[in-house]
Amino acid sequence: QWFRDNTLIQDATAASYTVSGVSASDNDRYYHCEISNGVGSPAICDRVKLTVLPDTTAPALVSAFAVSNTRVDIRFSEVVSASANNVDNYQMNFEITATAATLSDDGLTVSLTVTPALAEATTYTVEVSHVQDMAESANTIMANSSQIFTYQAADGFEDGNADGWTPVDLNN
Repeated sequence: QWFRDNTLIQDATAASYTVSGVSASDNDRYYHCEISNGVGSPAICDRVKLTVLPDTTAPALVSAFAVSNTRVDIRFSEVVSASANNVDNYQMNFEITATAATLSDDGLTVSLTVTPALAEATTYTVEVSHVQDMAESANTIMANSSQIFTYQAADGFEDGNADGWTPVDLNN
């Protein structure tokens, strides 16, 4: 049986116990377990103290990729908050404007809808500011963090499908 600060933890009777989703308020909590076999007094394990270190690492840009001539995907180094959905956090050169920013379910990728359409074989820079991570005391990306990418249309693949090609059925 596992205990936190000498209080029994319900349904914590396995050989190990994992503490997840900790916050600063969990710092300096003590855990221990009591092991019994029904024959004698339980053996009480030494108490251990949980130390929670604050997240002080700000998110960083990992990549930018033109998925189409109107969509650019931005990838971050760690899960970011809904602050990533604010189009004002993204600036691009050549008077390209982000009209929508959508954070994906993975929390790492933001899809930007841009206008006007990107030009073929053109290299762009996207700058990102004010995006925060999910830390208890949110860390903010370094202002004007940037990534460079080039828009190249893949003839016949613009919609993610290979036009004129039939997929191979590996089961036959």
